[in-house]
Amino acid sequence: MSDLNEGLYDQLITRRVRESLDRQATLGLKSLVEAIEENDHPDYLARHLIRQIKAALHGLPAEDRNRRQIDLANSLLDFVRDPADSIELDPVDVPGQVLRAIYRGADAPKPPSTPLSVTSLLMNALDEPRLGFELEREMATADRVFMVVSFIQWRGWQRLKSAFHELATRQVPIRLLTTTYIGATDFRAIEEISRLPNVELRISLDGRRRRLHAKSWLFQRDNGFSSIYVGSANLSGPALEDGIEWTVKLSEVEAPHIVERFRGAFDSLWCDEEFEQFQPDDEEFCRRVKQSLEYAKRGPGSRDSGPPVFFDLRPHPYQQATIDQLETERIDKGHFRNLVVAPTGTGKTLIAAFDYARQPFSGPRPRLLFLAHREELLRQARDRFRHVLRDESFGDLLGGGEEPSSYEHLFATIQSFRSRGLLETQGETHWEYVVLDEAHHVPAESYREIVASLRPRILLGLTATPERMDGESILPWFENRIADEMRLWHAIERQYLVPFDYYGVHDGTDLTGLTWSRGSYAIGELEQRYLGNMRRANLIIREFCEFYGDWRLARGLGFCVSISHAQFMAESFRQAGIPALAITSESTDDERAQAATRLRNREVNVLFTVDLFNEGVDIPEADCVLFLRPTESSTVFLQQLGRGLRLDTGKTTCLVLDFIGNQRREFRFDQRFLALFGGTRQQVIRQIETGITRLPGNCYFRLDKESRKVVLENLKAQLQVSRARMVAELNALAGHLGRRPTLIEYLAETHYELSDIYKPSIGGWYVLLNEGRFLEEPPTEADILLSKRFQLLLHIDSTRRLRFYLDQLSARHVGLESIPPLQQRMVQMLTFRLLQSEARQKDTDWDAGLVRLQQNNSARAELQELCEALLDIVKLHTDERPLMDECPLFLHRRYTREEVLVGLGLPNLVGARHTQTGRLWIESSNTEILFVTLDKSEKTFSPSTRYEDFALSPTRFHWQSQSTTGENSPTGQRYSRQRENGASFLLFVRPKKGDSFVFLGPLRYVSHSGSRPMSIYWDLDFPMPAWFFELCASLRAA
Repeated sequence: MSDLNEGLYDQLITRRVRESLDRQATLGLKSLVEAIEENDHPDYLARHLIRQIKAALHGLPAEDRNRRQIDLANSLLDFVRDPADSIELDPVDVPGQVLRAIYRGADAPKPPSTPLSVTSLLMNALDEPRLGFELEREMATADRVFMVVSFIQWRGWQRLKSAFHELATRQVPIRLLTTTYIGATDFRAIEEISRLPNVELRISLDGRRRRLHAKSWLFQRDNGFSSIYVGSANLSGPALEDGIEWTVKLSEVEAPHIVERFRGAFDSLWCDEEFEQFQPDDEEFCRRVKQSLEYAKRGPGSRDSGPPVFFDLRPHPYQQATIDQLETERIDKGHFRNLVVAPTGTGKTLIAAFDYARQPFSGPRPRLLFLAHREELLRQARDRFRHVLRDESFGDLLGGGEEPSSYEHLFATIQSFRSRGLLETQGETHWEYVVLDEAHHVPAESYREIVASLRPRILLGLTATPERMDGESILPWFENRIADEMRLWHAIERQYLVPFDYYGVHDGTDLTGLTWSRGSYAIGELEQRYLGNMRRANLIIREFCEFYGDWRLARGLGFCVSISHAQFMAESFRQAGIPALAITSESTDDERAQAATRLRNREVNVLFTVDLFNEGVDIPEADCVLFLRPTESSTVFLQQLGRGLRLDTGKTTCLVLDFIGNQRREFRFDQRFLALFGGTRQQVIRQIETGITRLPGNCYFRLDKESRKVVLENLKAQLQVSRARMVAELNALAGHLGRRPTLIEYLAETHYELSDIYKPSIGGWYVLLNEGRFLEEPPTEADILLSKRFQLLLHIDSTRRLRFYLDQLSARHVGLESIPPLQQRMVQMLTFRLLQSEARQKDTDWDAGLVRLQQNNSARAELQELCEALLDIVKLHTDERPLMDECPLFLHRRYTREEVLVGLGLPNLVGARHTQTGRLWIESSNTEILFVTLDKSEKTFSPSTRYEDFALSPTRFHWQSQSTTGENSPTGQRYSRQRENGASFLLFVRPKKGDSFVFLGPLRYVSHSGSRPMSIYWDLDFPMPAWFFELCASLRAA
């Protein structure tokens, strides 16, 4: 073969390719080669064979070529046939024909103009069939139709009306998803379509959002010849006939995994709470649709009464995760003064309403007090509580001239509450559930006295801005902890905040020599590095002008390290001709108000501050944020970023310029980017390296070359943090506290994970304590050996199990002989984790692990502290009642494969080869265990394997069987005939290899498609937790 050209490839390396690479290597050309992942092997080999066999078939002599080609094909099948293989190979029949249809009656059905078995591109060109014509033909021969379009117009509906009615006559089901986006949908059209007996139509009423841009059709045929159309065409006349619309037709024959992914993505959207069933006979629903269409036509940011508020009586998954965390804080951890930090637009008030609604009561609802500082916030809050509680008479207002008829469920401004002296007249314990909206005001004098005196059973604080400009912390009012901190993602996804374009720019400064103490730089030294640095100031000005474009239209906020730095930056911008001001805590109230007005009017284009705009001053017009100092706290970073993300008329995005210098190793870039991207530090590194980031829709992220290098070096250094550094941080914290810190305190101070502490290179908590000279006696060799195995326990999140271990570790005598079988298996789980292969020896007792801990004081004490730390990070409260007799596998808790086997009473199977697959059939109990790994590929993105197993909703799961499982095989029949055979199926799911499995409980068969493999839909008996559903819903729209 000829030598390969320079460029990108996805080429299987054959002998000829290898020879070419070797030749070109002598000429100085390099090649990037990677191993093929196991899951991708069949696809790469099959594609290569297709090309080779196709060339061989074309190369046969012309004489009797058709027969020769069939003979060659059949001989190849004979060659690859394995007598031991259950897969039946199917030779080609002579003389070589193609089946086009099987039908009843006189006339064969008319196919589309484009073939059913190959990919085509439709462009509505002159000599090509129109898209509308092809869709009609596809509909006429489909067994089911699935449609996703942003909008439906009258002319488009008229064009395909006869095809829709024909499908209604044949009772072919149609599912259609659409939206009110930009108000383009014609109400009459969707009303008529929804009245067809075979049509289910669901619609999103939030027309402000650009979430659903898909224009796709699936024409499913049960014979395996389904077609997908994906392109730019909505259901409109121009799109179907004469518009410049490009549409790709994909065939199930060529790309079955694409059809599978389409169906999974469609079903995920279908189950999404955003899409409501269209009800043409429901007057109220139709009114809401028309209202939404009208509002969407006016566009986002209009300064009218605002969008119609439509929300379901269920929280969104991300809200449910916060509510679950609140329950865990109270029941499992005993914290009843809870602070929730959530960006504007994520529904903080709704979270409070849903949380209140789930509080137990036998008579009247618990007495409620909702405090806010503005009357309009109270009215909105009461409306949301009424909607969630389905009680339009719930709650009384105090403020704005309204007088309450009762103080049982009171929504009051803080000023009215004080002026009425309600604390004195009603008593400090009168209200059982108190909500503090905008809780960052708590340290203020007007709030402090009231909050300090109230004694509710539950105190819930809500804020988007926990860091105050005066530096006073609000955490002491909430037991020094944040119950839950929600990410910006959800507000951006729901378009309650604008997306951002983030650019990291290296500013050439070197901060590696500055003093570092307890998580931050010395402010004075940082100020000295920036003040008078005209090179850096000019760089900031140049980059600002370059990225923004016409800076005269800008309304920017710049966050600086100090007042002097803010004044220096404002003066530098003014000297460059850009109007700018410095507004700080030294500015008067009038100066702040005037500066905000001048920025809105673009009389000033940038306001520089230290942290004034973290809270207290709202300028939704701000469309640019400049980070001019290293921000260690992810909370402060998000708080400052959020200042530029508020919605405003005509505002579509926020420019974010982050000026990055060389940092000390202690600086935590990981905290900032974990807040943006989510996931683990390793995943953040991979996202920055590959450029494939998990950001909300329409957001953009880019680091320049030098910043990328600085950030990646810092992130990788965090993965390799040294023991010496950890010990130094431990000593610093001990000096601050005046005593030895607990493990929980150390984690809270340093933001390390338990996995950091228990890396082999660190050795564990007591290794750090020993090197810091905090232990009276050093650990013995036996202690150290056990401590090294503690890293195998970090996944445990069962409160019942952790408390049982704590009880046993604190007991002087083990006394295990008399404990119930369920607890015996808990002990045996611990033995298998701590002793590993030794636990599988016949002479090893089931309680050997716990006994050994009892004999080694240091290891026992360390595990006690570790169990306390694990309890502190539990995300979800569950009842932890066993679903099976004597089995300590609790719903929604995490387990390793060996723990599952031990929990089921099968310790003899631990390590057996047949238990390492994705399924395990237990004949004795008529039960099958499904072990599912969601992301089976190590690559950043793998379209062929990433979407085989996923959640459509919290109660429905799509699972793909092994490739050898046919629908008529005994295993396949066990799945599809579950009702008849009574088989039980238990689902354990983990996000990726190396993670522990989350137990999702029993499954019930719903339906399946395909064979070898089978794609099965299961229903779960118990909804999966909200936090885990977001991980499992890989096909759920962003």
